[in-house]
Amino acid sequence: MKSFSDQEEQTWSDVLFAEGPDADFTSQVMQKLENVEMVRGTDEAQIFDHITAARSKRRIRGWIAGTTAAVIILAGVSAIWQTQFQDQAMSVFQPKPKTAEEKNPPGMEDWVWYNDYNISKPLGLIDTPGIKVEDKGYTFQIENVLFDRSRIVISTRQTAPDGSRLQSPLREGDDFHITDFQGNEVARRVNALGNSYPGIQEYTYLFTGPVPDTIVVRSDIDQIEIFTEKNPTREPMKVNWHFQFDLDMREAKKWSVEKNVNQQYTSPDGLSITAKNVIRTPNGIRLDYAASMDDKLSKLAADPSGKQIGIFYHLETMNAQGEKEEFDFGKTGAIEPLIKAAEMNEGTKEKNFTDLIQPLVMSPESKDIRFVLDGYSLPINKKDSVVIKPSQLITEPAVFIGEGDKVIFSGYELKASNSPGTKELTLKSDGIYANQVENETWVAVDEKGQEYPVSIQSMSYNPASAGNMTIIHDSEFYIRGMDHVPSKLTLTRTVVNKVFKDVDWSFELWGDTKLPWEARD
Repeated sequence: MKSFSDQEEQTWSDVLFAEGPDADFTSQVMQKLENVEMVRGTDEAQIFDHITAARSKRRIRGWIAGTTAAVIILAGVSAIWQTQFQDQAMSVFQPKPKTAEEKNPPGMEDWVWYNDYNISKPLGLIDTPGIKVEDKGYTFQIENVLFDRSRIVISTRQTAPDGSRLQSPLREGDDFHITDFQGNEVARRVNALGNSYPGIQEYTYLFTGPVPDTIVVRSDIDQIEIFTEKNPTREPMKVNWHFQFDLDMREAKKWSVEKNVNQQYTSPDGLSITAKNVIRTPNGIRLDYAASMDDKLSKLAADPSGKQIGIFYHLETMNAQGEKEEFDFGKTGAIEPLIKAAEMNEGTKEKNFTDLIQPLVMSPESKDIRFVLDGYSLPINKKDSVVIKPSQLITEPAVFIGEGDKVIFSGYELKASNSPGTKELTLKSDGIYANQVENETWVAVDEKGQEYPVSIQSMSYNPASAGNMTIIHDSEFYIRGMDHVPSKLTLTRTVVNKVFKDVDWSFELWGDTKLPWEARD
């Protein structure tokens, strides 16, 4: 796993939570796109008619595409910090004012789990197990453990002999074990959105089934990889980082409620979705659901395993003023759950999803919640091409149109490549997407028939006025290995991450059942 310095992590935080481009910037991008004439009456043209400038949250996103499966090289998320929801979430929990002795560590208020920390503290859902192990000067220490019926967050401090921070020292595949007394695993490791505070790394786990009254957290770590600012080598080091402690889950279970949803739907294109379970805790709403493809849809997919299925939905509820509210999830530019986990069930061929929605986004006391499916995405094999004459791009931009997406190529440059002393052709573009911008595959062919893989980096964002479209700005298409400017080349997208909107499914996810913590004295 790639590691980042504290400064790099802060930079990521600044990017992820920054406000988007202003109206003038958005207007300039749209003007570039609209200056290239389209055939009126097409779906794309109608969409362009409705797009105006607006402020937005910015997503920094890049992706790499080649003759094989695409790999994301720079991904971003949107985060919305809504004061009104924070007030609602904290209204039930009023921790005592901090004394001088209880002063938070520097930067903790910017911690992505800080709101959960404040909610959990008065409910007894924080544990400080006093775990500190050291071997050969390499130290592992647990600062605290946040836990509820949905998840466990273990905050750790890991240091080298000189006191510097160890960055992601666990080897790929190594992990802590969350078990019952019989040794059965009851939780799995997942990634979580957001940043830590200085010097801290979290390990986050989702419960995978019934939660016992007591769980065991155990480490059998006997080797780590050394990566510090002074020694960024990832060299292996044998250490004894063994420890074990118990965690009483009775309070966590007391302050939660669970509902078996068991709702199913199959789209006209052959995608089956099952809403399985919803768990309510003071720290947010957890939704478990699954998706699978029928044979017809599998044949259309670039990857028939179903691993790249994406689901778009929104939740409808009423706020305290009786006004309807909607919260979008899954689409580019939509709200990102604090935890969004997915794994394949090889036996059933289902992709199982878990979304944990944080209380800063949607109040944990929300009632009368309705789930509405908006669509799904799936990379499919579909070829669309554009012929480009690089020397003419400034005066005659080339236009790619395919599956509702439009990309305008308006310039080129020979840039230094990854290989020292060499250059490669880079095409400059702007665009607007009806589909997802990641998990695509592009190839380029020059006038001699030579094929080249293509990598792409871009900045994308979703102004409200663009509806369900994504604007791509200052995108760069890197033609890997092409060290000259050809008289012309053909650029072909062979895989598109298509958005399917032909769906019609909604159901009541939660009624007006009182939640356990609402009765708290």
